[in-house]
Amino acid sequence: MTQPYSWTKEEAQIIKGIWATDAGQIALKLIVERLCGLHQLSFDDTNALKTAFNEGRRSVGYDLSRVINAPLPREEDDGTNRHAVATATERHATAVARRHTGGAKPDQR
Repeated sequence: MTQPYSWTKEEAQIIKGIWATDAGQIALKLIVERLCGLHQLSFDDTNALKTAFNEGRRSVGYDLSRVINAPLPREEDDGTNRHAVATATERHATAVARRHTGGAKPDQR
């Protein structure tokens, strides 16, 4: 089995930018689900080469699906980047900390 494609940050941003539009979501779903057959059985009991080909198509769909769903790598934050988007885990930790500090942000205690 081949390793999943290693997306560069720029490539991932392009795919995610396309995914962020309604037309982009439709197009990528068509590619991943129909053309790549991600959710279809790849096995062909009459032709091993056809099975291998189908599995190759599915791996392309898997790689696209993986980059769409994965968070972008975060840049090193030197404390000046106020526009960095927090991950779900970070937002949860902040919410929990606020509950324990009476609503104040954790760094304002």
